[in-house]
Amino acid sequence: MNVVIFGAGKVGLTLLQLLENSDHGITIVDKNKEVCDLIASESRAVVVHGDCTDPELLDSLKLEGMDFVVGVSGEEEVNFLAAIYAKQAGARHIIARSNSRQHSAILQKLGIDAMIPEITLARDLANQIVNPTIFAMLNPGESNVELFEIQITKKQDGEKVHEAVKHPGVSILALFDGKKFSLPKPTDRLKAGTIAIVVSTSGKRSLE
Repeated sequence: MNVVIFGAGKVGLTLLQLLENSDHGITIVDKNKEVCDLIASESRAVVVHGDCTDPELLDSLKLEGMDFVVGVSGEEEVNFLAAIYAKQAGARHIIARSNSRQHSAILQKLGIDAMIPEITLARDLANQIVNPTIFAMLNPGESNVELFEIQITKKQDGEKVHEAVKHPGVSILALFDGKKFSLPKPTDRLKAGTIAIVVSTSGKRSLE
């Protein structure tokens, strides 16, 4: 999965750090050269120094078909412009940081997911208060339980759920066909293209 992050502030850097241990291809873009040089010296990510609203720079990133484009700079206008460009280019999922519900609603109408940091933080805190055990389970610092998603391949098409899972400590929790989630039985057969939500307690991030 390929991800482009616009903005190397607190949110962008934290997101980069959280994603770096995954298999994602990550590109981060920022106008601050010193910040870019520092990231490049410490990270495996592709670091691009430049104006996130520069059409030539945006063209060079080849955003068409990009899995995720995330605009989280401290400048709302920059996030909006980069997100709209990515939408027109054909990126699959686009998220832009917003400062208000009103602006968030505009993004939603354009088919762009909006993120308001204060609301996101409040939701996380609410989940920690209302569902403390679940929150602890999903916190890698407190448990060895990991949730991840994988796409069922043509090779796995037609396999029964219990046949597809080759590792102890790995289970398919749910399946998503693009429209709805289902809870699979061990004898249900997998379909290529379906997204499997997998829970692992063994450190494995695959079915095979």
